[in-house]
Amino acid sequence: MHSRTEIVAMILLGMTAMGAPTLVFPPPTKSQEASLRHAVEPLAKLDDTALAALVPTQSGIFFTDCPNCDGGAQDQANWSWSIEDPHHITCRTCGETYPGNPRYPDTGTIRVRAPHGEHVYPYYQRPDGYRIFFRAHADYLLREYLARYCRDLAQLYYLTGEDSYARRAVVLLNRFAEVYPGYACKFDYPFRQKLFSPYDKPHIEGIGPYRVSKWSWWAYMGISRELVQAYDICRAWPPLDNLEGGRVRQRIENDLIGGMVAFVMANPEVYSNMSPVMWCDFIYAGRVLGRDDWVVETITRADRFMREHFLYDGFWKEPAPSYCQQVIGLMDVVLTILAPYTPPATAGPAAKAALARVRAAYATLVNAYHMVLLPDRRPIPINDTWVHAGKATHEARSRLIPGVELSVLAAGNADRAVTAWLENSSGPGHKHNDALSIGLYAGAREVLRDLGYTHTAWRAWTLNMASHNTVVVDGLDSTSDTRHRQNRQRCFVTDQREFSLTEAENSAAYADRCGRFRRTLMLIGNRADDATVIDVFQVHGGKQHDWLLHGPAAETSTMTLPGRSLEAFSGTLMNPGTKFHLPKAESEGVGPAGGFGFIRNLRRGTTDDTVALELTLPAKPSLRLRTWLSAGQPAELFLGEAPRIRQAERHDFRLPDYYAPVLCVRTRGDDLHTTFAAVHHLVAPQHPIESVRILHLPTAVWFHIAYADGRWDEAVIGLDGMADEHQQTPAGDMHVKAKWALIRGRGNRPLSLHVVGGESLTLGDMNIAVDPGRSGKVVHWQATPGEQGSAGWIEIPEVLPDIDPGTALLLTFPDDTVRAFTPITTRPAADSTRIFVRERPAFETTKDGIRLTAFPQRTISGNTVRYRLVGVTHVWMGDKTP
Repeated sequence: MHSRTEIVAMILLGMTAMGAPTLVFPPPTKSQEASLRHAVEPLAKLDDTALAALVPTQSGIFFTDCPNCDGGAQDQANWSWSIEDPHHITCRTCGETYPGNPRYPDTGTIRVRAPHGEHVYPYYQRPDGYRIFFRAHADYLLREYLARYCRDLAQLYYLTGEDSYARRAVVLLNRFAEVYPGYACKFDYPFRQKLFSPYDKPHIEGIGPYRVSKWSWWAYMGISRELVQAYDICRAWPPLDNLEGGRVRQRIENDLIGGMVAFVMANPEVYSNMSPVMWCDFIYAGRVLGRDDWVVETITRADRFMREHFLYDGFWKEPAPSYCQQVIGLMDVVLTILAPYTPPATAGPAAKAALARVRAAYATLVNAYHMVLLPDRRPIPINDTWVHAGKATHEARSRLIPGVELSVLAAGNADRAVTAWLENSSGPGHKHNDALSIGLYAGAREVLRDLGYTHTAWRAWTLNMASHNTVVVDGLDSTSDTRHRQNRQRCFVTDQREFSLTEAENSAAYADRCGRFRRTLMLIGNRADDATVIDVFQVHGGKQHDWLLHGPAAETSTMTLPGRSLEAFSGTLMNPGTKFHLPKAESEGVGPAGGFGFIRNLRRGTTDDTVALELTLPAKPSLRLRTWLSAGQPAELFLGEAPRIRQAERHDFRLPDYYAPVLCVRTRGDDLHTTFAAVHHLVAPQHPIESVRILHLPTAVWFHIAYADGRWDEAVIGLDGMADEHQQTPAGDMHVKAKWALIRGRGNRPLSLHVVGGESLTLGDMNIAVDPGRSGKVVHWQATPGEQGSAGWIEIPEVLPDIDPGTALLLTFPDDTVRAFTPITTRPAADSTRIFVRERPAFETTKDGIRLTAFPQRTISGNTVRYRLVGVTHVWMGDKTP
């Protein structure tokens, strides 16, 4: 014998002979019943007529500011609203209530043609001319509430079988179906004047796809999932077909749900990070209404999305980990909704094949995202990435994410993990001006920061070149190459023990000013309390170079220059004549030369030698960073403070409360050539650095580093190519002919040696055999998943028994585009070698040249692809970790 609830559930799930439809949405559970009853209680005493009358007859406005205070962010006050007073909103920050406020009365109206007359939108106009629609925002909140209320009623009907819940849900569905077609189309965007168009004119001049909407504030969310979910249950309610002779069902399906889908689908598909949001709604609506065409259309779009809008390493095309994470989450929902779906026979084979491709690409996407995580599983905060609290730390390993153009140098595990990164990304959106910026994470904390994303008035600072740990040329922002042609990886090597190296250049950053914009990072050590980062930045061109180093964004820090006295400086770092004011809105910029205006409380000095800096974190005194920097020429020093923003969260009024120290080292000259050479060391009491000497030699920068416990490092960074230098070391005379080299030792004994891109190295009476590397023409390639999880292979015309597993394979195309790949394994043949790589060889030959098939797709004239494997030599002469 079944209970009443079980019988109702069986009917609604299509488990009886009645043939009722199966639920598309996950059904509610019995444990939700109490909370659902509580949720519907506020309107329980209203009769059906009064309930329907609550539904707003006009579309609402979402982005609504409070004219009385600076609370909230992104053109939104911190509003309080309740169903007990549904036509008013109250600012939680200042307590003012609208509309009807005598201090901020409605001062005008906008009238929009409606099906049976016109809709009227009262507004208050600020002194600057900006219009605020208090009544329309109350309508927006009421509409959201009633959509959720309708869903809750339907779910209670599912759980209890009580007819009244289904009836009231259908009352709301029907009323929404009556008013929705007449809703005005509107442009509802933060800090922009709100625009309206009649219900049958969905296009507003000058406004792009998806920005004109009816239901929400943009068309991506133009299908009410709550109402579709309510109808998923109520479509099986027996009395439904008797209401108005079946016209209620037709109205809900055609005018409401069908109307919403038609409005959204009419927008041209642009394959953005929000596209999967509407795809989920297409699938839900299609499955609820039996519209296979909507579902198959979604599968087709998702297939193209995954094939054409991701980088060749599988990462999302926008180089912000948060947006890659968003796409992962949304595509997971898309695939989950599609899991029980069987395409119709007319589209079956093609749709099934497309869905299989989407699933395979999704797995690659997930793996690509995991590559950009810090040891505590937070994403590296580059570009528009939200920073959140981390979890337990894991092992840190060096890796290259070449499609993103991000190098990660890492070692150690748990709270002894250290991670440094070099960011050189491009992208079509959510990208900062931050060419060749770096960051440093150690001891489970941020040390050298990137700010990440913000929805505050000072967003312009996060976008600016000056807010990053990089070099600003001539006081201006850098630019970005969205075609991914001028950002080039030059080297990546790691032994996953104590040595990792990366070098990249960016000829797009200051294309009209700089002939060279190149940075090299070398991580030395195997844990956070014994880590040193060598940092060389070469800049050729322009008249002013500013090397910047910022303290962390997550907490208070202090920065000092021991042994140096600086004088108060009343000026700014901006170019003469540059005007600046602090932005008052997120969309307000400061111009390409305004970034330095955010930096305040400056002190100034000069130097013609090596500068020593110390960064401390009062919350963790044991974690300190010492930096030694030499510009190789006279320079000015500026120590100041700049916004760190993150702790202000979404509150503009709190922005002035959070600043972090910043060092600027400035060189000047005509056709200026500067090589900034730095050593960043995480100080540990047991083995701090005792001395650092930085030598600017004709072909290289040479670093002599001595530790208090008798250890030493000799590091060589070549400049124009092969370094050819010799110096006296604790182990004797050393002569290096190589692009990069590191020798570690203790006392007078060398312990390990790492040579990259070399010809020879002698140390005392030792002559070290050095791997010269290999280069040549690629003969074939294939983008087919293969051995050990590879995404394809690249064939070169020589036999290689093996490749150093920590070395990147660099391919150069006829237009000098460089793509780096991570070798996994090799398969030698009689006269060639197939190198299986982690990233997809996403290019093909055509009659016009070589076509790049991953984002951004383009065709390159010519048909020769050349490869380079830099030579790598690791020699251990003593303990593995000196």
